[in-house]
Amino acid sequence: MKYCTKCILNEHTPFISFDCKGECSYCHEQETIESDKDFHLYTNKSDFNKLLAEERGKNKYDCIVACSGGKDSVMALYAIKKILHLNPLAIIFSNQFLVKGMVENVQNAAEKLGVDWRLYHYNEVKKGFEHFLKSEFRKQISLCDACQLFISPIKIAKKIAREEGVKIVFTGATMAQRIGAMTKNSTIPTHQKYSERYRTVMNNLKKYLGQFNELKDILSEVDDDGSIVVTSPWHYLNQERLEADSILNSLGWKQIKHSFPPKSTNCELSFLTAYLGRKYKVANYDITFSRLIRFGEMDRQEAMKRFKKRIPPSLLKKTLSKFNIDVDTL
Repeated sequence: MKYCTKCILNEHTPFISFDCKGECSYCHEQETIESDKDFHLYTNKSDFNKLLAEERGKNKYDCIVACSGGKDSVMALYAIKKILHLNPLAIIFSNQFLVKGMVENVQNAAEKLGVDWRLYHYNEVKKGFEHFLKSEFRKQISLCDACQLFISPIKIAKKIAREEGVKIVFTGATMAQRIGAMTKNSTIPTHQKYSERYRTVMNNLKKYLGQFNELKDILSEVDDDGSIVVTSPWHYLNQERLEADSILNSLGWKQIKHSFPPKSTNCELSFLTAYLGRKYKVANYDITFSRLIRFGEMDRQEAMKRFKKRIPPSLLKKTLSKFNIDVDTL
């Protein structure tokens, strides 16, 4: 299989092309974005500080923080409380497959920091996953992408923000994670979600999920007037200057034992996502790793090693047993 010589995207990635050096079009587009001084993706820091000043103390909560329980989101919660001096509401969403330790990491940090937190459950999401796994959709898009339809953290966080009268939603996204998902030129899509295939699958899934009352509120389209800002403290603060290990330890944070990619904090479905991605050549974690490579947060050799990490059959079997599905039928 042909891989980009700079990142780890392969020839099956949607819309990809390679130059004579073997470098892919996604890497070239990233260079275009970085070299264009007039291309701004985010509100500048002074405008950001002005927004914080306007919202600080205005309501019960100054902002919403969507947490996964991973390092970046827990550190974001710390920075928002201790550095930006905001009073946040930390929220975590359950897709029924959270790995032990994810919720505990958010709970421990919230209690240490003295902030409120909530866990949101969506039980019927499991039916959506089962439908996806038993259909041809599993061969066409990533399971993680489908999950973003079932239980979109940003969409739900915005809904909660409206209910609480809050104008700021924070995530723990690093610059590499955020900017890497965007594109300067809309005619050069940087993710398979811009493809017709992706839209077709999502429309079918959305129609199927619409029959479940619990999910109707999540699936309903709400006019976005832009009044709620979605951002990350790591777009304005230098995370590397903080003593992350010491801070995380003080907050009671612990590394999740079973997650894919290694050293990540993803749900139980992460191994299944990786398995299906490899079997049907659907891009997912290779996109994430490639962004990190482009931003100098990971070298290519380490990224490839993690990406190709063996998937334990026992973990696949355990997850699929909850759907009464055998791995050989996928």
